This record gives sequence, C-alpha cells and structure tokens, in this order.
Amino acid sequence: MGVSSPRFPPKCWKNWKPNRESRRGVIQGQEGTPGGIRVKAEAPLSAMFGYIGDLRTMTSGRGQFSMEFSHYAPCPKNVSDDVIAKAKAKEEALRAAK
Repeated sequence: MGVSSPRFPPKCWKNWKPNRESRRGVIQGQEGTPGGIRVKAEAPLSAMFGYIGDLRTMTSGRGQFSMEFSHYAPCPKNVSDDVIAKAKAKEEALRAAK
C-alpha cells in the first residue's frame, strides 16, 4: 500500500472522488491549503499506475500528487482469485505445449 497525497482545486473534488474509489483508495484525511485541497489517502501501488495522467485530466493540469510506500496488505479475494486463475491457465497452456 502506498500513501498518496494529491493536491487539487476544490472544484475538482467531485471529479476526483469516483476516481479514488475505482482505485480502491481510502481517505485518511484532508486539509485546505492556499492552492486547494490536500488529501492523504492509501491505495494499492498497482492501482496507481497512470494516476498522474488521470489527475491532470480531472484538474485541467493543476493537480499534483506525491506517493510513498506505507505497508504491505492482503489483496481482496476477487483480485487474488483472478491472479490464481491466470497463473493456472498459463501453467496448463505450457503443459499442453510440451
């Protein structure tokens, strides 16, 4: 899990919130700053790839964020089931090819 600290203008909140939810992010806190809103949130690192592009699109280029590693956490069952199914399919394909 990583701690993400996006900063963006207040009017962009309605655009940012659904994006955070789609990335399995959990808000830890928020504060007003002279430039807008700063949010502290946790999200899986794998869900954060491509985030800067989405954030800049949502905020018309004015959003920024920083991220640092926080801790390891178990993944949701639906994610682990998908990874296991793909690994089994790949293994079966390799066996069939021999």
